[in-house]
Amino acid sequence: MTATTVDGRAGNHPRLDIDFNTPEMIADPWATLEKVRQAGTLVWNERGYWMTAHDRVCRQILNRPELFGQDGVMVEFFGPDAFISIDEKRAHNELRDVWVGDFNREAVAALAKFVRRVANEKLDEVEPALKAGKKVDIMAALCRPLPAYVIAHMMGVSDDNIPRVIHWSDRMSEASTSGFPIDYDNDPYWLASEQAKTELAAFLVEQFAHRRRNPGDDIISRLVNSEIGQRLTENAMVVNVRQLLFAGNETTAKWLGHIIHTLGQRPEDRRAITADRSLLPGALEEVMRWQGVVQMAPR
Repeated sequence: MTATTVDGRAGNHPRLDIDFNTPEMIADPWATLEKVRQAGTLVWNERGYWMTAHDRVCRQILNRPELFGQDGVMVEFFGPDAFISIDEKRAHNELRDVWVGDFNREAVAALAKFVRRVANEKLDEVEPALKAGKKVDIMAALCRPLPAYVIAHMMGVSDDNIPRVIHWSDRMSEASTSGFPIDYDNDPYWLASEQAKTELAAFLVEQFAHRRRNPGDDIISRLVNSEIGQRLTENAMVVNVRQLLFAGNETTAKWLGHIIHTLGQRPEDRRAITADRSLLPGALEEVMRWQGVVQMAPR
């Protein structure tokens, strides 16, 4: 679903008053999204913006950045210089293309050994509790740290600094915990997120200087030594690496949680996948489709 803020009155369009940050919505968004979809193609939310839950309309909105840009929460959170916030296609692609090779099939396959090591280490830490029949917060124990460790490793962060980077990423991910609209001056989660951004920025500036002198095979080195990296301000490089860190682990952590939850509720499917590993790729894709990690895209 997309939500767009456009000046003007709702006129004769259907109207609903929906708070997308209630515990009920977070626990089960699908009934509310279906309510929006059934109400009409374009629906006015009494909280001040338009909504649509129709796939065709969502695609039209997302494919017209010149009309429906990223101003608002996305820009406030990531910064106007982050490639996720840039609506101008050429500038967006020039930044994105610095790292596109790091996420192709061959590059990701090369990370498999590291990913398995981290996953095994995290599971080893909770295995005794699980075998004893105790409850374990698997999101905190595995789903949250695993992708963060991977993206920090791709950044070239040393093992001893990875926990610090994950801490900053966690505080950033909690920025909108209080819901929308955000009280940027007083909300404790937003302020903690901003403090984490500041501390991470100082760390990254040090990393930039080191990689200029000692370039390596990592995504920070690729940025600072790229053609566009020579033209970017230090702050622009900070917000782009920061965005990559956040975006690279936030959605994956939620996807991992959805996989475990879904297969936990469907033991017959879990047993089938265990018996026939060729079913695994399709199952993972299906969880992503069925339980998407993002239900609303603001424009």
